[in-house]
Amino acid sequence: MKKRFLSILLALCMVVCLMPTAIQAETGNADITEVNLKGLSGELWSYKDLTFATVDDDANYTIKEQAWKASNETSIKPDSANLKPKAGMEYTFIITLEAKDGCAFPIKSESAVFYDGTVRLDGTEYVGAVTTVSTDGKTLTALLFPLTKTKGAALREESVGSAAELTAALADDTVEVIKLKSDIAIDATLNITRAVTLDLVGYMLEMTGSGSVIKVADGGHLTLTDSDLTATYYFTPNADGLWKWGTSGTKTVNGGVIYGGTGSDYFLGEGKRLGVAGGGVYVEAGGQFTMNGGNIVGCTAVGGKNEKGYGGGVFVAIGGRFTMSGGSITGCTAVAQMYGIAFGGGIRNDGEVNNSNVGRTTLSGTAVIRDCHAKSVTGAGQLYGGGISDGGTLTISGDVKIIGCTAGGMDSDAMYVNGNDDSSITGGTFYGSVKDSKNKISGITVTYHLNDADYAIQVLQSGDQITLPDPAKPGCTFDGWYKDGTKWDSTTPVNENLTLTGWLYKGVSTADEFTAAMNDDSIDVIRLTKDIIVSSNSLKAIQDNRKVTLDLNGYVLDLGADNIRIGGNANNGTLTIMDSRPEVEHKF
Repeated sequence: MKKRFLSILLALCMVVCLMPTAIQAETGNADITEVNLKGLSGELWSYKDLTFATVDDDANYTIKEQAWKASNETSIKPDSANLKPKAGMEYTFIITLEAKDGCAFPIKSESAVFYDGTVRLDGTEYVGAVTTVSTDGKTLTALLFPLTKTKGAALREESVGSAAELTAALADDTVEVIKLKSDIAIDATLNITRAVTLDLVGYMLEMTGSGSVIKVADGGHLTLTDSDLTATYYFTPNADGLWKWGTSGTKTVNGGVIYGGTGSDYFLGEGKRLGVAGGGVYVEAGGQFTMNGGNIVGCTAVGGKNEKGYGGGVFVAIGGRFTMSGGSITGCTAVAQMYGIAFGGGIRNDGEVNNSNVGRTTLSGTAVIRDCHAKSVTGAGQLYGGGISDGGTLTISGDVKIIGCTAGGMDSDAMYVNGNDDSSITGGTFYGSVKDSKNKISGITVTYHLNDADYAIQVLQSGDQITLPDPAKPGCTFDGWYKDGTKWDSTTPVNENLTLTGWLYKGVSTADEFTAAMNDDSIDVIRLTKDIIVSSNSLKAIQDNRKVTLDLNGYVLDLGADNIRIGGNANNGTLTIMDSRPEVEHKF
């Protein structure tokens, strides 16, 4: 009899470290190595006087049941000699824990508590776990689905090089992994109605027609991977920030790409059209999308007049599920036209206020959302979330990054969080403003100020070490992050909220360098590194809302006959003069 280990991790508003529980079970030719349940309970609704039953103390609970459940609803116990999981079938694994007298599992309301989770099978992580806690706090049931393969069964792969081959492979239920062997252009949306893995292998899947590139239907489960990260694709942002593919672009992504989707009609039930959603991938109710790699780039959702644009990169409908642990969503937009609303340039996780029927989105690992935008045209309404707009259940942990995203200056450039009570943000670095309307960020918050302006916030758990952002700009120097004048050591554990400041500057040591920097609209901080005497009269005005900080840095700037002009012709500009070495003395 082989040993299998089941570790259940309940990530609550309080930080609890749980040890693995060893379960000896004969699981046939399935090799479960780890099961993780993750979620946020919020405040305990009741039974506060009882001991919290955690998996690191099995004196608090008993394992009531553990079983495989096949698609035909037959219960298969792991230790049954005659009923073991069979290769090629789909199963659900269920484990039920029962709290002992005087103990209870945490609950948040008078309804069940849900936790998202994963199962690792044969070294591959599957996503889609749901855990419920009974209203009396006595029973915790973990239901992990779907496990579509078991150990010893080789997955059937097929490589495709054309739209026709790709469509045929998707229609063949026996093909479980589809690999691209060349760039493929499609003119109609790909519909996913079953469990299948798509490996981009460094190639591009391009939508040349209209609609979402991919739709995941009820019962479908798409897993996106990319086994070749050596390919490089070049893009150029248009006026709305949407990345357009071209060989001479200045923006790049490495690895395979899903590109060019324009979204699908989004209806309220069978009735009124609300707008356009899911430029890259549209996850319908009952559908699941797991993104472990690859890039979704240059996709958009543009709503019509008085309509909404939802999720330029990915749209998760009510009842849909999206899990992203790697890859990127880059250069995508949600656009509101006249009197419309834009939700989530990168991701829209949909839901209804105070309703458990919501979309569920989980970001973890190294997931990146980059340069995505919620945009408007003349007369448009409100913009919610350049990177993410959440109205459902959103869970973020790990080293997730949202960077370079905007929402028209409406306080949610990186993210807008207004979802259900079981949302949880316990990790990630978010560049730009975050609107956390329901206080779902929990843990330690590190706030970064760069060049005297808000730059990013990073969410950690107490005792974690910081992964410091590394700002960069061509020709400029970053001097590091400081707390109260002392450079921060990234190996120092963080146990309380923290604010770090830094400067990204253009160093100048000659009159020509100073003049060039002052006349370069892309430079906002200039630092002297020597005394400078300006002899020419060639400084242009600081205008068009440009903001310049001039750091004398203890040196002398002699402008001679020249001067620094600010504004002009009603074009505003701002000049701030500072000295980072005020202790330096000069004699005159």
